Amino acid sequence: MQTAYSYLRFSSPAQIKGDSRRRQLSLARKYAEGHGLYLDESLTFHDMGVSAYRGKNLETGRLGDFLRAVRQGYVKSDSYLLVESLDRISRDKARRALRVLEDICDEGITVVTILDNQIYTSERLDNDPTALLISLIIFIRANEESRTKARRQREAWSAKYERARQTGEIMTKRVPTWLRVKGGKIIPIPKHVKVVRTIYELAAMGIGKDAIAAKLNREKVPTFDRARLWHHTGIRELLTRPAVLGVFDSKTCAERKDESFKPIQGYYPQVIDKRLYNRVQKVLADRRAKWSTGSQLRQLKNVFSRAAKCPKCGSTMGRYYKSFFEQGLPSIPYFICRSAHAGGECDYVAVPYDAVEQEFRLQGPGLLDAYLAGELGHKGEIDRITFRMRVEDLREGLNNDWENPPLLNRKIRNVFSEMVIDYPENQLVFNWHCGITSTLSVELSERWMKRNRLNM
Repeated sequence: MQTAYSYLRFSSPAQIKGDSRRRQLSLARKYAEGHGLYLDESLTFHDMGVSAYRGKNLETGRLGDFLRAVRQGYVKSDSYLLVESLDRISRDKARRALRVLEDICDEGITVVTILDNQIYTSERLDNDPTALLISLIIFIRANEESRTKARRQREAWSAKYERARQTGEIMTKRVPTWLRVKGGKIIPIPKHVKVVRTIYELAAMGIGKDAIAAKLNREKVPTFDRARLWHHTGIRELLTRPAVLGVFDSKTCAERKDESFKPIQGYYPQVIDKRLYNRVQKVLADRRAKWSTGSQLRQLKNVFSRAAKCPKCGSTMGRYYKSFFEQGLPSIPYFICRSAHAGGECDYVAVPYDAVEQEFRLQGPGLLDAYLAGELGHKGEIDRITFRMRVEDLREGLNNDWENPPLLNRKIRNVFSEMVIDYPENQLVFNWHCGITSTLSVELSERWMKRNRLNM
């Protein structure tokens, strides 16, 4: 009995609440039963809320995982891939979409589209012009439908924009966080506006974004949303938004390169004086110019970005430089809890970044090999074969990808949900996506720094 696999996809995460998933899976089960196929539901390839319009499901979704599984031998080349229709595979431009279908079939996979009962194999695509034409027409129609939908959304937004420009009509209830919509009007939130003005006044004095965030956190000033603390990213956004001057300047409109689009003056209530705003922009520009020379040398290269966590509060640990110029030594990168760095209630402890990286270089391969050998187990809901591919990918990355930190970072986060830098116990605690936890004993104290400082 040949094995079949289902591929389910829908574009919006909201659709998971509807009938799309049940309908597509039911069709796959019914087809497998009626055609003597074994539907392997232990290895699933489902993209929930992933668009096929720009090929994202192939680049970052489970359709890409399926192709890798076939090429690495986890899925037999004589298997079936069951989909509701071809537009579930791709809504990209027809030429690119057809290439995706050809790539799958060239691996020996039989693709079945259940709604129209079409079967696609490499032999059929080579020898049956009708099959090639049918698939091409379906892809053309799917792409045109997506383009039409996108065009209608753009037109609807443009119409709203034009009414707002002509009559002041509110386009959307989504407004900057220091404002709100009430009674059909956009009005300021006084306590939030006061904080915005304080931030601008501090920035005009030359105080940096990190220092402003730390000051607000020390004074326990509430954020405007659900965030627990202020961070430099939020401060930067506030300091660069023309909305504080009352200007509507949508990035969405600008990205469409619509020459008719112009920022709408006076759409929002103005909360910052223009002279203060311009003074702050000059301070920011001067600071950027100051650090532009040699900035590439100061860029952070954190392969554990968004994965490293604080053992005390669970916040992300960021990579920051601490200066040792007074000893005639260069700046050294450290892991520091972002909450503590921003003035939150956590211990400000600096852990040498190079200690963590070097220990992971040395002990990481053995940790991954132990999983591949079956020594660590597997408890999570993620299927074992797909996860094994991710571990193998990271294992290879530890040999080849250290010069490409963003790529290695993605591979690390594909395997580990988090890496707790447990400096009190001198260990790294890895929580795997497959539901297991493992530790590596390391030395994370200043003794490591003193021992290795002269070698840097």
